[in-house]
Amino acid sequence: MTNKKKILLIILILLVVAIPIVAYFLNKESTETLTENTVILDNKSSYSRGVDEAVFLAITNAAYKTVTLNVEKPESIYHATIRKDTFKGTEDGISFILDIPTLKLSFEARQAVDDKKAPVSDALIKCVQETDKVYEGSVCTDSISTTPGSIDSVFELGKELPLTGQNYVIDYTSSTESTSGFIIVITYYTDTGKQEALDALTSLGYNPAEYTITYQAG
Repeated sequence: MTNKKKILLIILILLVVAIPIVAYFLNKESTETLTENTVILDNKSSYSRGVDEAVFLAITNAAYKTVTLNVEKPESIYHATIRKDTFKGTEDGISFILDIPTLKLSFEARQAVDDKKAPVSDALIKCVQETDKVYEGSVCTDSISTTPGSIDSVFELGKELPLTGQNYVIDYTSSTESTSGFIIVITYYTDTGKQEALDALTSLGYNPAEYTITYQAG
């Protein structure tokens, strides 16, 4: 065997030994990255075009918190899929239904974004309506539907936000100050902005008196 062939053989042997080792550590690193308490969207890549990764992360983290309301001893990771034909993306945010087969749970998810497509406020996660259930006999609990008051309208209003007028911005955020777990935040830029924002909510069919609202000058 010539020296050239010996060198090629040694290189081949090194590659055979090295590749599994490198693959092991890459896989280990990937696994360690996924050990956070979260929900993984297995088909996210089919919907991720033009969507910031942070937007999906905000939704999956919020979804995991809702999972913990339904599971006594939750695992660290759950796999879910975005249900076909439910994904909607606009300049104000994204929404879709996510299914978690192992738990037989389905959630409506919504995340608002700013003009830079970054997530704003917190993701809204709500159990799907009866007509959207795909798992027979499934029972679902979330932080929105289980609290008293006009809770469903909190989720519906969240789909409208953020809402920007000439003298105000209406948004929402999570808070323990409200029984629904969310409060409406109105930022006003003029003396009339506060009332204009309330009038805007009313014109959309929402009664401001039914919500916990905080005001801040812009």
